Amino acid sequence: KQGEVGYRYVMALYDLHHRISQDFPDIRIEGCSGGGGRFDLGMLYFVPQIWCSDNTDAMTRMKIQHGTSLLYPAQCVGSHFSAVPNHVTQLWTRSRTRAFVAMCGTYGYELDPTKVSERQSELMKSHIKIFKSIRHIIYQGDLYRLWSPFTTNFCSWMYVKETYDECKLEKKQEAVVFIFNNAGNFWSNLIPRLTLRGLRPKSKYKVVEPIPNNLTRVPANLQVVHTKEPVYLLDQRTVYMSGDTLMNVGIPVHFLTRDDSFL
Repeated sequence: KQGEVGYRYVMALYDLHHRISQDFPDIRIEGCSGGGGRFDLGMLYFVPQIWCSDNTDAMTRMKIQHGTSLLYPAQCVGSHFSAVPNHVTQLWTRSRTRAFVAMCGTYGYELDPTKVSERQSELMKSHIKIFKSIRHIIYQGDLYRLWSPFTTNFCSWMYVKETYDECKLEKKQEAVVFIFNNAGNFWSNLIPRLTLRGLRPKSKYKVVEPIPNNLTRVPANLQVVHTKEPVYLLDQRTVYMSGDTLMNVGIPVHFLTRDDSFL
């Protein structure tokens, strides 16, 4: 019965989880993907989240989490902000990009807190605060995969949630859009436009960029430099746009680095 080993193993693992949950109902267990061998819908009956991959590099996680999202909701996909250089790929990735990719999952931290600088600690606090304000949209909203990392040099995920305004006694929408670069042609003057989906064409939307970029480009030699002044995609933190404009004209996305990202 050699051909039944995999099946019997999974059935035994289910049985083990069943007995543990009966004897210790208050224990919260995170599953592990095991190369995908234990990341299945049946496992979610016993554990609320499953570790997606030991590869926590944000640049490669885009494809991993994009594919995983075809079957599994964000709140069960283990995704962490980890230290750089990444222990698997040895790549350095911007802090904001690592945070934004992790926010599209369970959002945790995988690093030694004693080695975190004071500046990095403050950034992490701001990221956590932002995540707590939008996680209900990510976990309860509809997911729109705007740019696929498998077919483009970019990646973008949009979450849209219908809510009810008790003061105005009407339905409204909240949305979160994550935009990532993963290409080497970011310096080009050809700026891609991201068209959104799932909005109401006639409605007016308040578009807010809560975490501005801190990079800008010197026109003379294209050098990317840090700036103390916040840099926004739409030139200011808050703008008002119609759903029709957002879905048909879109938002110009000016990437400055290979690992650039926006929220």
